[in-house]
Amino acid sequence: MSFGWSAGDIVAALRLLNKVRIALTDSGGAACDYQEQTVFLQTVSITLNHLDALQHEPLDPDICDNLRQHCELIRPSLRRFLSTADRSFEASLGAATAKSKLLSTPRRLQWALSTSKEVRSLRSKIGSSLSAIQVVVSQQIV
Repeated sequence: MSFGWSAGDIVAALRLLNKVRIALTDSGGAACDYQEQTVFLQTVSITLNHLDALQHEPLDPDICDNLRQHCELIRPSLRRFLSTADRSFEASLGAATAKSKLLSTPRRLQWALSTSKEVRSLRSKIGSSLSAIQVVVSQQIV
């Protein structure tokens, strides 16, 4: 006789409930994760701006082209995500939020259950370009 759900369904439900519990905690929850991820991505954006300024210095033209190409690969995705995250989450999850835990609960859950996966995807997408930029800049220093 089947009850309509299996042990795997119970495990999946328990994992989801645990994610919800973690997302709603004050330390290490969705708000903390949001703030850490956006600080990292904003730092990457600032670094790209510094690299743009560096391209106007007397450097090897091949190095400048290489840096420009990698920056152009990263910048659109980064800007799009930061803009969306700021509009959607800053008021609820930002460091200076004045919203109560109850009012910020929907955004905390949205961040924990879906948007945090998008951040991990974005970080892996831009990771290879960031590594290449690091190699190019280190070659210039040497």
